[in-house]
Amino acid sequence: MVTAVIRKPGQDRQFYFFSGIKYATIELDSNFQDKLIRAPYFVREEWSTFREANWGSADAVTQVPGVPNSFYVFAGGHYFRATIDPNSLKDTLQYSGVKTIESEWKPLVDAGFDTVDAAIPDPRNDDILFFFRGTQSLKYSYKENKVVAGPKPITSYWPGIGKAGFDSIDAIFKTPNGSSYYVFKGDQYARISWEGGWDTVEVNRRITREHWSALSWI
Repeated sequence: MVTAVIRKPGQDRQFYFFSGIKYATIELDSNFQDKLIRAPYFVREEWSTFREANWGSADAVTQVPGVPNSFYVFAGGHYFRATIDPNSLKDTLQYSGVKTIESEWKPLVDAGFDTVDAAIPDPRNDDILFFFRGTQSLKYSYKENKVVAGPKPITSYWPGIGKAGFDSIDAIFKTPNGSSYYVFKGDQYARISWEGGWDTVEVNRRITREHWSALSWI
């Protein structure tokens, strides 16, 4: 299954896809056709931040809102913030490395999100992150460090994801094609359109390996 996806710095159409202890670089063209750019490698062998954190995999990876080339990684009840140099592609831990989610995101934990399945920035507002855990989702103010909406069931908060047939997700990311996003759950995926408000279905859920040649390794 796909556990997380983030854009490769300096490449509008290339993305890092994580699945368990491995990751690969995949490109999406303007017609949503996928291409494997770099074969899967073990995350710890390629990412110094994961080695320093003593992690082999992650539950969720998401861009820091409004901060290019910076990202959050969540695993269990912990997280770290890191940056990737767009020239060397070297990743570096920031802000003292691994911390508990509760120590820095207490309102998130108080809302029942002591672990994170997926997260995505609001495309209209650099202050907002949407978090997913189990069948719930919430809206979080990054600057104010508080929950501003939710938690609510994903099927009602994200009607497009619900109509696609998912009540929970493992990963979500913005494609380079307009307002289209991919969501993944288990061995399936769907595509939605989202501009920060209600989402709508573009492609109903399908088996990932039947439609993503670049993900035959997951």
